Amino acid sequence: MQKCSEFKGRSRHVAVDSQGTLLAVRVTAANASDSSQAGTVMTQAQASYRTLESLTADQGYRWQAQAAAHALDCELHVTAKPKRKASP
Repeated sequence: MQKCSEFKGRSRHVAVDSQGTLLAVRVTAANASDSSQAGTVMTQAQASYRTLESLTADQGYRWQAQAAAHALDCELHVTAKPKRKASP
């Protein structure tokens, strides 16, 4: 799952497979909480793809994604932001 913010005033929350194929999408107002969308998108993805067993989410979705993964009986991996290199 990741947030896409190409359009002003809107946020797109997407679920894709490991090859980038779109599984689920949710569009919200930009001022809506990002983390609150995790459960909706994860549920939508699993409803369409019943064999879904493992999910990866970025840290912005962590707490809501953990609750949704538990409810959906899926394994969840939360990605960490890469550490910045020290500038010279």
